[in-house]
Formats: sequence, C-alpha cells, structure tokens
Amino acid sequence: MTISLLLSALISTTTTASAETPPSHGAPTMGAHYTLDLQVDDVGRTVAVRETVEATNHTHVTLTSLVFNVTPRAYGAFQFNSAVVDGKPVAPSFDDVVMDVPLPTPLAAEQSTTVDLQFMLKIPSPGSLRFGLSDGVLTLGNWFPILAVYLPNGWDRHHYSPVGDPFFTETADYTVSLHADPHLVVAHTGVLQSHRGDTWEIQANGVRDFSLAMSRNYEVSQAQVGETTISAYYLPRDKKGGQAMLDYAKQSFAWYEDHLGPYGYPSFDVAETPSQSSTDVGQEYPNLIYVATPYVHQPTAPGYYLTYLVAHETGHQWLYGLVGNDHVRQPWLDEGPVVELSYQFIHDRYPSAYEIQWKQLQIGYQQALATYGSKPVDSTEADFSSNAEYFDLLYRESAIFLDHLRVAMGDTTYYAMWKRYVEMFRGGNATTRDFLLLAEQVAGKDFSELYRQYFRPDSYAPSTPTPIPTALPSPMPTPPPIQTVSATVVIPPHPTAKAASPLVIPTTLVAPTGPPPATATVSRPRIPSTQPTVVREDRAAIATRSLSIALAAIIVISLGGLLLVGLLAFSLLRRR
Repeated sequence: MTISLLLSALISTTTTASAETPPSHGAPTMGAHYTLDLQVDDVGRTVAVRETVEATNHTHVTLTSLVFNVTPRAYGAFQFNSAVVDGKPVAPSFDDVVMDVPLPTPLAAEQSTTVDLQFMLKIPSPGSLRFGLSDGVLTLGNWFPILAVYLPNGWDRHHYSPVGDPFFTETADYTVSLHADPHLVVAHTGVLQSHRGDTWEIQANGVRDFSLAMSRNYEVSQAQVGETTISAYYLPRDKKGGQAMLDYAKQSFAWYEDHLGPYGYPSFDVAETPSQSSTDVGQEYPNLIYVATPYVHQPTAPGYYLTYLVAHETGHQWLYGLVGNDHVRQPWLDEGPVVELSYQFIHDRYPSAYEIQWKQLQIGYQQALATYGSKPVDSTEADFSSNAEYFDLLYRESAIFLDHLRVAMGDTTYYAMWKRYVEMFRGGNATTRDFLLLAEQVAGKDFSELYRQYFRPDSYAPSTPTPIPTALPSPMPTPPPIQTVSATVVIPPHPTAKAASPLVIPTTLVAPTGPPPATATVSRPRIPSTQPTVVREDRAAIATRSLSIALAAIIVISLGGLLLVGLLAFSLLRRR
C-alpha cells in the first residue's frame, strides 16, 4: 500500500508540473473592445471614422504605449485627425503602418485604458480586392487601426509587405455603427442588430478583424448549414456564378464542420468583389470572404477553380478565424493546411476533378522549384521576392508536406488531430512547433524524419511548447432574428448607380495551375461549450517522467530486498 502510494506520488508530481505551465502569448495579449462609427460616402469615396478602443493589458508587463497596425497608410488612404487617451490628447508617432500611441499614465498588468481615434479614409479607385471602389462595389478590408500583438520581446512592429497577407491580429469584440446611403446592400463581419434607413448596427464578438463589402447593385441568396446562415452577395449579371458560389460555400462549410469541428458563429457571408490583379483572387476575413469577380462572372465547372477558391477561403474561417498564427513570420501554418484541406474536400465531393488538380499542383511545384529554388516550409513572408514565388512555392510545398503527414498518420488520426488543434487553440494564436508537436502526440509517432525534409530544425527540435491558451472569452449569444430574407433577394439598383461593365474571360475550361492566393485575419471565436484541459508534454517532460518511474521501481525493489532480509533475520533469531 505504501509502495503504491509512493509510486503514484512520483508520477503525479511530474504530470502536475506540466499541467501548471503558465499561459503564453498563444492567448490574446490585449483584451479589446472596438467601437467603430463610420460615415460612408460611396459616391465621394470617403469614410469618416471615430474609433474607440477599450484595451486591457494582459501582457504581464507595464506598458507605456499602445501599438496599432494601420494598413490603410500603405494604400495612401489614411488621414489622421486626433487621438485621445483617457480624456487626454496625445500625439502618436508613425513608422510605415505602425502607429505608436503614448500613454499619459503607464498601464500596469490587467489594467485598462480607453483610446479615442478620429481619422478619414480616401478610398482608392479601382484599388484592390481588399480595399477600394470598383464596379460599384466598395470593399473595406484592413481599413482601421488595430492593436498589434505583444510578443515575448515586445510589440510586433512589422511593416507592410506587398507579398502575402502581412497581418497578425488577436481576437476582440466589435460594436459597429455604419451610416451610409440606404440603397446600399452590405456584407459584413458579425451579426446585424438593426437596420433603419441609413444606419446599420452590427455586433461581432471574438473576431480578429472587422470587414465590409457594399454595393447598390448586390443581390443576395441564402442557405442554412446547421446553426449558421450563409449569404452570397453578387452582381446581377453574375447570378449563375453567385448561386454557384453559394453552393460551394455551403458544401465546403459543412465539410469543414465535419472534419475540423463546430464553427460557432451564426452568420457567414461570401461576397463577389472586383479584382485588378491576376493574383488578387480571394481574401478571408472573420465571417466574410471576398471572391474575385472574374471567377464569379464566368464560373468554372463544379470541382474546378471556383469550387477550390470558395473552399479555400471558407477553410480560413477555421484556420485564421478560429485558430490564428503569425502570418508574417509563419505564413505556411494557415495557408498550407487550407490548400491541402480544400483539395481533400474536392477529393470527397468531386473525385475526378481532384485527380486532375492535385497532379497539376505537384507539377506546378516542380516547375516552381526549377524557377526559384527550394525554401523551407517555415519561411517568412520576407523570404519571398514576389507573390508569384510565394504562392507557387509556399502554398504548394506546405500542402504536399501535409499530404505526406496525412498518409503517415492515416485519415482517421489526421482529422482527429485537426479537431484537437482547433479545440486547443480556438481563439488564440498557435505556432509551427505547437502544430508539429501535436501531430506527434495524437499519432503517438516520431515524425522528425519527415519534418527534417521540410522545416528548419528550430521548428521541430525538442523544446518547451507554447502552452494552450486559457481563459478565453465566452461565446457571443446569437441575437433574435432581425429580418427574414427569402431564398433570393434582388435589390434594384439605385437610379444613380453606374451600369456594370462586362468582363471578357476565356471560355475554355482549364484546370487550375495551382492554389490561388487566399488571405486575411480573425480572433477569439467561441461556441457555448467547455474547453477541455489538455496537458501537453514535450520530449524532455516525457523523459523526466520515465526517470521518475524508473526511480520508483528501484525504490520498490530496494524496499522488497530490505523486507526479504528482515524476514530472513527474523527466521534465524527464532531458530536460536
């Protein structure tokens, strides 16, 4: 009895030490509630904004300033007016897209402050898929100052890059008041609370960003998948493509819920948005994705590029939306999985199309290697000189790695690992090491030989992993229905709206040459369920536990030996 208790104590001591590891920057470092009040003039192409940020310091250090990322400065569209912190005017400093807001009083850990910002946006035309006005569609993506992430070595102060998606954010809550022409039809992050005349009130909780796309010409079609309403916004001339866009969103959304776990938000919008670049094909935002007009205007056959594009951006609702990562320094961690998982969706739904496209991806990767040379999967955005190199190498190579991992694990274990990953890091930011360690833990196998082929040693060598995010905010309650929309809602164009100019696209069906660029960011989504406590041990911890067990065994044997000696001595004494 005593020996058993001793052995149990030794084992439980090691396990408890691992379970009590304090949380890291995987969980949000700043608690934030954004109140955004914007006046949109879609004719004059201006947006006047008042932004209030209630920020709580979860960094465990005292802060003397708050750092924001201001992406519209990279577009030459941002006009700063004023900043006030806790009622006191301050003068921010700017470095590229980095805005440093000084705090009149240092902000201690777990203390809060309020920042009021006023600014004006001049919307470019045509702009880009993310941000601009073209074809009567106004897109607002990455359009307001958003708090940077506080890393172990201080604030993330990355500059804007034209390559990839140079965004890295944490989850927050948003209360948005939009004032605009009442004839506009608006796709948006979050849930519409009310719409009266020229004012829309929107609430979004636990998301990494807030985005809108609006047009006087949009038509809307809807579908229901479980607890989530999916809405497709498209131009009247593109009705066929708009319906296809909705179908693919519905199919892939259901597949992701089945393979990655619950989404947890009541709405998901898919919006056709204009594109001026061949690499501008899609973009993800929380509860909203953009799909470039050329692919909606002339949709490909089921299972081909439009199917893939919608599935790719929909997948980002889980990988970026629910689970974030540092897209600037570890971009593979959401792009690669979304590419591979999109192809697996197509494999299950459109197997003949999958065979053609997956083979083409592999051929395209070999061509990219010949053109650019090889790079590790865990390369940063700065390691790529162009979007072409970034997409051709990083998207394809990381998808090929994951497909090898899937085969090594087996489908059942592979998808169990993905569900565990989403469950563990939901609402936080994960790292490459987190993912690679989890794959080994779930499979019960050592994949270091496979990892060595694709990653730098620092990404998979034994070390202490990032602990699991804890104490994430509770889920946003689903509000009562605001309005009932029929299967297809057609909003007639306003008399002043410009006619949409036709796009000419080749009619020949061509299998896509590789995965398209898909991007964006979200934070802290939640569903009404209790997150499990998960104990994660690295190899060093496992070795320590093994040593403890061995020590316990030695003690058991020693005590047994002493007991035997005592019995012999007692027997000899009795004989005497």
